[in-house]
Amino acid sequence: MENAKTSLRRTFRQAAPRHTKRDFLHSPSSCSGKSRILKIIAAILILFLGFIAFRMITMEADVQLITIWDTPDGVSLNSVGSALSNNQWAAAVDGRVVASGADTKVQPTASTTKMILALAVMEKKPFEKGSNGETITITQEMYDKYAWYIKNNGSNTKVAVGEEISEKEALVSVMLASSNNMADSLAIWAFGSILEYQKYATEMLSRLGVSNTTLGTKDASGYDESTTSTPEDLAKIAYYVLKNPVLAEIVGFKTAIVPVAGEIPNTNKLLGQSGIIGVKTGYIGEPSGYCIVSGYLEGNHI
Repeated sequence: MENAKTSLRRTFRQAAPRHTKRDFLHSPSSCSGKSRILKIIAAILILFLGFIAFRMITMEADVQLITIWDTPDGVSLNSVGSALSNNQWAAAVDGRVVASGADTKVQPTASTTKMILALAVMEKKPFEKGSNGETITITQEMYDKYAWYIKNNGSNTKVAVGEEISEKEALVSVMLASSNNMADSLAIWAFGSILEYQKYATEMLSRLGVSNTTLGTKDASGYDESTTSTPEDLAKIAYYVLKNPVLAEIVGFKTAIVPVAGEIPNTNKLLGQSGIIGVKTGYIGEPSGYCIVSGYLEGNHI
């Protein structure tokens, strides 16, 4: 049987600036007998099929890089892949990196950092799929985080002092809306402070065999660039997210409703396309643009 590495396909596409919806090509009715025209059409279809199927039509910013791959036959759990920038990508099967790009330097992780927070919270304050976990009461400190991120143009979800939100709803806000203020609030609620969260999560990553990720002490959201990682580490982290039944369910939601903020959409516009089941997107600024960590269903192929 072909091994995981050789059966893995990697296709990279760059989105042209400000593309709108584009009509697919149709074979002309007058092409009967013209094999040359048919060959040209077939070549164009093959070249652009993956790009058209996966492009993020609704994103306001340009998509810089998308990683697409196939799951090898016989994989027992989900495969995941990650991309930080051009030439920086990785794919993992069962938590083991089986292929990666040539560029392995660390980069700021932006909102993909929130995968680490979610794992740490579920380890510290676990609850079963089908329940909502503990109840969190929004404090003045948590509201101040919300106000700070609004002032500094960070992604956020609206909160109010005294509001009660379930642990699951807070995780939904973090993983779908990429809420920076809710990420910090969860860290404060579960661990007492951002610093204590950083200590706990660093030890957790060491146990999971994630060795090239550094967590900053300023936030749990990834807003500050002091949190860095590699595509290889992010692929491993995403594997553990999908291995957790609660988190795997959450990252698969296209929309959700939470208190005060109301309905929130998932920022992952690839969700549900050709087997994509998650996991997290982020924006690390120019020139790299979006960094994407995606889960891929076993048995589905591009």
